[in-house]
Amino acid sequence: MFARMFLALSLSVFFLPSVAHSWTYPYDGEFKQLTAEKDPWFFVDYERWCVKNPDKWQHFMGSYAAHQLLSKRMDKYLSGGIVMTLGVAKEIADAYREGYSLRDRFADLLGVSASLFNNGTYRLLCTYDSESVLLRLYLKTPF
Repeated sequence: MFARMFLALSLSVFFLPSVAHSWTYPYDGEFKQLTAEKDPWFFVDYERWCVKNPDKWQHFMGSYAAHQLLSKRMDKYLSGGIVMTLGVAKEIADAYREGYSLRDRFADLLGVSASLFNNGTYRLLCTYDSESVLLRLYLKTPF
């Protein structure tokens, strides 16, 4: 049980990366939501492109990977709940900085859902490049 809790708390480091980066917005004490214009699905700008632009990809794959790791040690639905709770906690922290994002929550939900329902027949993954974020569905044929 202790090992499971330690693993869950250790994974929270992946969901709170803003603590480790110097370019985060300061806390201003006001709870706010990002507007659609300020929360693009993909492109932000060319400054620090590789960090800022794949934000939704990072949410998807972070949730996917965290759930894959946690579900090896505990019930898959419990681990999904833990990952989603950590995602909500991160968005609450963001709400007091630049603002929370419903799109980030959607990407987290997609990541956990993809991890929950992936099996040997199909796999849903998310990739990105300099122009787009793609959801890819891979199907395994019996041949």
